[in-house]
Amino acid sequence: MSERPEHDPFEDEIRQALRSEYDRPGGTGVPNSDDVLQKIHRRVARRRLQRRAGVFVGTAAMIAAITVVVPFVSPTTPIEEATNGPEVGSAAQRTASDGGHAVKASPRPHNLPPAHWTADKAHTLSTNELSTVWPQHPGAAVRASNVRVSSVSGSSADEFWLSASASCGRHICNVLGQAAHSDSPSYTELPGNVAQTQTTIRFSGNGQLGWMTNGTEIFRTHNGGKDWSRLHHPSSVQVEGLESWGDQAWVVGDQGSRPVFYTVTGGSDGLKKLDPAGNRAPKPGMAVALGENAFGVPLAGGRPGFAYTTDDGVRWNVSDIGCHPADVSATKDAVWAFCDDTTPTVVRSVDQGQNWDSPEKLLDIPPSEEPTTIAAISADSAFVLSGSEGWVVDSGVPTRATGLGDGPYVYAGFTTDSVGYVIDVHGNLCRTDDGGQSWNSVQLP
Repeated sequence: MSERPEHDPFEDEIRQALRSEYDRPGGTGVPNSDDVLQKIHRRVARRRLQRRAGVFVGTAAMIAAITVVVPFVSPTTPIEEATNGPEVGSAAQRTASDGGHAVKASPRPHNLPPAHWTADKAHTLSTNELSTVWPQHPGAAVRASNVRVSSVSGSSADEFWLSASASCGRHICNVLGQAAHSDSPSYTELPGNVAQTQTTIRFSGNGQLGWMTNGTEIFRTHNGGKDWSRLHHPSSVQVEGLESWGDQAWVVGDQGSRPVFYTVTGGSDGLKKLDPAGNRAPKPGMAVALGENAFGVPLAGGRPGFAYTTDDGVRWNVSDIGCHPADVSATKDAVWAFCDDTTPTVVRSVDQGQNWDSPEKLLDIPPSEEPTTIAAISADSAFVLSGSEGWVVDSGVPTRATGLGDGPYVYAGFTTDSVGYVIDVHGNLCRTDDGGQSWNSVQLP
């Protein structure tokens, strides 16, 4: 008995397109080949987008639960497992390699789009391919197109880096973009599983030491992204945030619905686990680097507390913010929190979160259902971003920014008192050179 051939759904697309052309009212009965091809392409394109969306979401969930261990070739030696690293409180004294805004907390994306957001501009990959796709040449220069930014990090007014999902020829790639002196970014390929399209990068002020994560893996570079070594962490930990200050990085993760925190320096040989919250649950999405050996995170439940350390996690204390924050950001001079109460409110600390000013209501900023983020600029000013609108808050007075697009914007961060960046939900990037008063689009391929 002959085996029935496998049903090919593509034939259904052809039949349906031809049938619709024959049955079209007023038609001649003879279909136009160009019209039929256009119909077929449109139908297939819709089906591919639906397939790819499902593939990316399913794969991201699968990879989040299972870390695929693949040897990574690099001139530098990979760091040992975090569980073998030093215990809390045993860290040696260190000196920051940079000063001023060069070591302020790098930009942190908020409420990023789902993992399939680049699918409509990328080469189609099967489920099996997506689960094991690795970059062709990590650190090598690539010609990127359809660049969609997921994070940005800057160390000076002239230089910044971005991480993005892009098309590199006929394949999807995650890229590191670097630009200086207002030039267009040049791109190199990032390491890690390409299926994880949401990447976060952080660079120190010297432009050489940097960290990168895609949620399931953590990498470090000592030469500006030319070579990367993998920092191994427990496979059960899903990385949700990456902060840096000087030569130190802070890793925020989730382990079985339980927040976990680690710290690592540019020269250390292991991740050090931290316990900042005690009996209260931290809000990992708002964790923030505060300075050299200093780190903090708001606490959930009860009074609006802020857990902080200024000695590399040896001791932790809790301060009262005064309101429940929706976002937190820091510079070397101040920590700012935005509280999305009935009336939008900002609150500031000038001593690394140990004490907080009285909450100050922003009566000129209307409440919004859109995600709202705050970016610290200086001890006196911050930038508040909600939906497609932004305000510079200087000494408690908000001034509406100009030049922003349709948004909605999901991230804002400043490198100096003048230079800052915002990212919208589509991966577009804007820059300001006047402290957030006006914004211009950064042209990307």
